[in-house]
Amino acid sequence: MQFRQNYAFLSNMYQYPVEFNGYVYTCAEAAFQAQKCPERSAEFVNLNGVEAKKLGKTVTLRDNWEQNKVEIMANIIVNKFYPAHLRFALLSTGDTPLVEDNTWGDKFWGRCNGVGENMLGRVLMYVRNFYRDTPTIISGGALGADSVWGAYAAPCNINVEHMIAYGQKRPSGYGNPQRAYEQSIGLNHYLSAYEHQFAVEYMIKLNAPISGKPAQQFFASASPVTAGLHARNFYQVALTDRVLAVTNITNGVVGGGTATAVNLGIIMGKDVYVLNTNDGEWYHWVGGWQPSDKPQLAVRTACIGSRSIVNYPKCRGYIGEDKEQYLRTKMQAVFVK
Repeated sequence: MQFRQNYAFLSNMYQYPVEFNGYVYTCAEAAFQAQKCPERSAEFVNLNGVEAKKLGKTVTLRDNWEQNKVEIMANIIVNKFYPAHLRFALLSTGDTPLVEDNTWGDKFWGRCNGVGENMLGRVLMYVRNFYRDTPTIISGGALGADSVWGAYAAPCNINVEHMIAYGQKRPSGYGNPQRAYEQSIGLNHYLSAYEHQFAVEYMIKLNAPISGKPAQQFFASASPVTAGLHARNFYQVALTDRVLAVTNITNGVVGGGTATAVNLGIIMGKDVYVLNTNDGEWYHWVGGWQPSDKPQLAVRTACIGSRSIVNYPKCRGYIGEDKEQYLRTKMQAVFVK
């Protein structure tokens, strides 16, 4: 395997910003070369990979560089693949062995003529496993089902990540202590313009239905705010194996904005469950909506749903306190084995 064309994103030379130790570099190679002499890190910030490698050959190496360089590389690669579109690309390699075959004789980081330690490939597979095997729930960070899911997941040592739409902020708790606490849980991942555009293009490629329209037609006319809210759904689903959604099912059709993520889950072959706000019961998609027992969490689960299950000043169609408490009980039960 060569890290080119469809696999170019695996190369350390791949141009996409990488943040490490307080600096933002143009690529992972620049970040790595800078660590050879941290006091000169600023000199590497605006260099491409080739330029950084050239400069890296001239600096005085930090103490114990040879003993620590693989660990440093691993930490940089974790950061490189934090952006949602790159994480999705890495996870999409499945269990494919990642080997940097090269023609320039690097037998430490790669493999040449079938010989080499392939340390970069091994680091990439380690990072792939890290992102794939770390218990995580992903939501959209909205006040409502998203924040409730996070509050129940955190005490169970499950990572909570909220995909915040491009150009938007996570809402506050509007002065309510419980809502404020629930909104404080988890890591807020603010999607960049590039992450947003990648999601839009992928959803168009999938021909995913959004609000009753094909994705291409929808995004052509949607406002930036509406487009961002729907595009973030892509990562909630793409980076997980199972979708648990709290929303309504009426006459076999999922309602509300949550329908975008639910439909994406079905299209992408994920395991999809809905806690129906109409009757408070779980349903499982098996070619149609079938009544189900309480679902189990996957290692990576999209936990999403309607804003209307929480009462706050801008809430539309609040379901009522009794139904809110009942649905909360059903949601919390998911985390009880």
